[in-house]
Amino acid sequence: QPASPTTAAIRRKYGVLEENLPSWRPLWAPSPDKLAIRARFDVYLHDGWLAYVKEGCAPADFDRRFFLHVWPADVRDLPPERLAHGFDNLDFWSRIGDATTCTVWRKLPDYGIERIATGQFSVDRNGGYKNLWRAEHVLSGG
Repeated sequence: QPASPTTAAIRRKYGVLEENLPSWRPLWAPSPDKLAIRARFDVYLHDGWLAYVKEGCAPADFDRRFFLHVWPADVRDLPPERLAHGFDNLDFWSRIGDATTCTVWRKLPDYGIERIATGQFSVDRNGGYKNLWRAEHVLSGG
């Protein structure tokens, strides 16, 4: 039986996301010189990508949404809808299977970057946000 149009669209979307993961991903290992943030997930910078890494992770570690806010070196690089905020909001969900070390990859924008703030948050029944963890990193040279 053929997939519904909605299911087919979701499969295409996630297929594209998987294709956009760095081809060196299986060969890369976290290294101290790439560590940008030490937090609930350690965050590494590697060739224009962020790698969120956690040892001993569990599915519950992914129950909350990740946030990623990027401040460009030049505010004119922001999409028009982000100019009023001064940063790019690249929040995302991720999921894991059964693994003891979890790695989540996120591509950084191609423009020069001044700093990033990242972490995870939850939303309560009233729509209020609560940061579960938050950390910032200033990039040198943008």
